[in-house]
Amino acid sequence: MTDWRRLFRVTGVNSVVGILPLLAGVLTALILIAILLNTEGFTMRDVWDALYDGAWETDGKKLRVLINWMPLMLCSTGLLLTFTAGLWNIGIEGQLTMGALGAAAVALFVRHDSKTVQLGAEIGLACIAGAGWGLLAGILKTRGGVNEIFGGVALNFISALFSAFLISGPWAPERGGTGSRTEAFDEFTLLPSRIIDRSHLSNTAVALTVGGFIVVALILYFSRFGLQLKAIGKSENSARALGIPTERNLWLAMLLCGGLAGLGGAIKVLHPPIGQLQQNSSGGIGFLALLVVLLASIRPWLVPIIAFVFAFLATGGQRVESSLQIDAALVNVLQGVLVLAVLLFDGIRQRIQAEQEKRAVAAQAARRAAEEELKVKSS
Repeated sequence: MTDWRRLFRVTGVNSVVGILPLLAGVLTALILIAILLNTEGFTMRDVWDALYDGAWETDGKKLRVLINWMPLMLCSTGLLLTFTAGLWNIGIEGQLTMGALGAAAVALFVRHDSKTVQLGAEIGLACIAGAGWGLLAGILKTRGGVNEIFGGVALNFISALFSAFLISGPWAPERGGTGSRTEAFDEFTLLPSRIIDRSHLSNTAVALTVGGFIVVALILYFSRFGLQLKAIGKSENSARALGIPTERNLWLAMLLCGGLAGLGGAIKVLHPPIGQLQQNSSGGIGFLALLVVLLASIRPWLVPIIAFVFAFLATGGQRVESSLQIDAALVNVLQGVLVLAVLLFDGIRQRIQAEQEKRAVAAQAARRAAEEELKVKSS
């Protein structure tokens, strides 16, 4: 019983200490944003009222927040795997784009009598396309020696150009268009949804999003693969020396992350009422997911909450621009300042913790030396 109490006490202390940088970062970011707004003649209450009006005033607006949350949540969930393994998967944006292209290809050119088979093919190809794009970045790193950051940026660029080529060329509407979007997908190819306050919500998309997060959380907390990813993230060379198949696990982490991002891309283009592939279909969701996971410090339980807050800010940001005549980029500034402040305080916490651990190790070594010396004298 004593051991269990000690375990709970230590776990509780670690959880509280771990959350302090987040709270300090949020408080610092709010103070800085308040000062910035004050120079423009606005208050935090003005911005909050505009955000609430744009993202939460009606049931329809709440659903739009939820719709924006799902692709962001899937990308963030995938990044939990790669960040745990010590990989900065910057290519998440391209993986989402490739997923959207895969889903759009089936929706535009394939028809099956069964809606279940149709949707399965669309989502399946989206996951395969995203996973393949992620695996390519992993292979470039382990076999080609290309840092995943540079490889990811290049693959993002290629996927964006490929998407633009398809939309303005082979997939352009037959009746002509602006070259910024394909024809609208047939309603049969879209995710099933119900209408609430003139807005659509797909329970299938919600189930896939929540299910993906639960599976990844279970992998990280309770599987051997998750434990190996943590070991690789701490030290790849040490993990390899212990016999852990580092290359295979890194590939698998990138593969799964890309698959989840591809699923997010499928939901982005197949969720009513969008139902078509547009230029810049990713919408910066992949980069936003990077901020989410950085802010969560790879704590899975924080990811859904932070992703929801970011989706809320992104949805309400347009209202801030229209009602207060403030550029919607203010929302991006808020997100950036928030992440920077949290990382700063978390870095301070890690340095203090490292010093404490170093002192504890030194004290333990000194105590052992004293015990050995005492044994020698007594003998």
